[in-house]
Amino acid sequence: MARIRRYLGRVEVWLDDRERAALLNAVEALSEEITASGEPATAGNRLHPRAYDDPSMEKEFQRFAAAEISATHSADIAAMREDLGGNTQPLRLDEDRAMLWLRSLNLLRLAAGGRLGIEEDGWEETAAVEPGDEETWAMFMDLGWVQEGILSAMEK
Repeated sequence: MARIRRYLGRVEVWLDDRERAALLNAVEALSEEITASGEPATAGNRLHPRAYDDPSMEKEFQRFAAAEISATHSADIAAMREDLGGNTQPLRLDEDRAMLWLRSLNLLRLAAGGRLGIEEDGWEETAAVEPGDEETWAMFMDLGWVQEGILSAMEK
């Protein structure tokens, strides 16, 4: 059973084989949506939000920052994938690696939330699992549990 704790200044993530496989599956299933290049920034797109309302300022921002942001997202997801693909038990995350995981988990949850039609806070009150969305809901909830566990461990 998964367990996340702080121990000797690091965050330890204990996952059994099934849990590790489920998280790795979520990374694989959702990462393409995160790292897709060329997707325009829009006000309603939570993975690629607009930085400026002014179209000319937004164009400049995208010209200078979009590639770096995309590269950072790709590197974070790749590092998390590598950690999950190894045989280390527990996964021991120093503060930088734990922050990388939190960024990745946030992006993955945004991708899953986009698939589920979640567009704003307060979704919990109206959430309903539609037929065919069960796997995405499971990924969304599992990712949130790990994210919450790492945050909690880092606060200690």
